[in-house]
Amino acid sequence: MICLNNLERLLDAKQDWVKETGARPGSLCPSAEVLAHRYFRMYEYGRKAPCDDDTQNLPVFKARCPRGGEYIIGTVGERPKCSVCGDLLRDYDTHIRVPHTH
Repeated sequence: MICLNNLERLLDAKQDWVKETGARPGSLCPSAEVLAHRYFRMYEYGRKAPCDDDTQNLPVFKARCPRGGEYIIGTVGERPKCSVCGDLLRDYDTHIRVPHTH
């Protein structure tokens, strides 16, 4: 369940990144670490900006699979996956707001 929660948060961050940048299907996305650094601070502390001064020293959620897997973000239109747990978001496919390019 922890890995699924992490993948859901990464998917949310990826979708926010797509909205912010206007990236098109098939575009390369930032790594899990970049998405976590930029967006998870906003989710955790309810900030409008990713790196408000008053949140800089607060802990930030890090995307780590409890089984040691690495998160594969994929391109715009693909679901994030875990190298160990696989495609746990498959059942959530209908909620992805960016068209898939399978």
